[in-house]
Amino acid sequence: MTLQIYRAKEKDWIEGCKRQNREAQHALYEFFSGKMYTLCCRYVKDKMEAEDVLVMAFTKIFERIDQYKNEGSFEGWIRRVMVNESLSYLRKNKNMYLETDIEAADREPDYDRIESQLEAEDLMKL
Repeated sequence: MTLQIYRAKEKDWIEGCKRQNREAQHALYEFFSGKMYTLCCRYVKDKMEAEDVLVMAFTKIFERIDQYKNEGSFEGWIRRVMVNESLSYLRKNKNMYLETDIEAADREPDYDRIESQLEAEDLMKL
């Protein structure tokens, strides 16, 4: 695809998305989703979670397409939304994992289990 054809399609997609045209949204998604999925996978290592981030980011793109001011690269703007959404997702989940670790740290140690392990080790030495 030549640059002129790409720019014309890009302009049509942007205008269509501003009017909430499903065909324009679908075309935009189909064109960029492969690259953007790869980008999301760089941040969010789990493929299913990266796919979720991709969908959430495209939803934001469609909702906020009016914020793109035709200054700079449209693909660059999309990439920025993807990166921001990925980082936001990681921040939210980091807190969730930290809470889980804190809960595990608060538990009382199982002394009976520890004692039985020590007894087994002593028996093994004999």
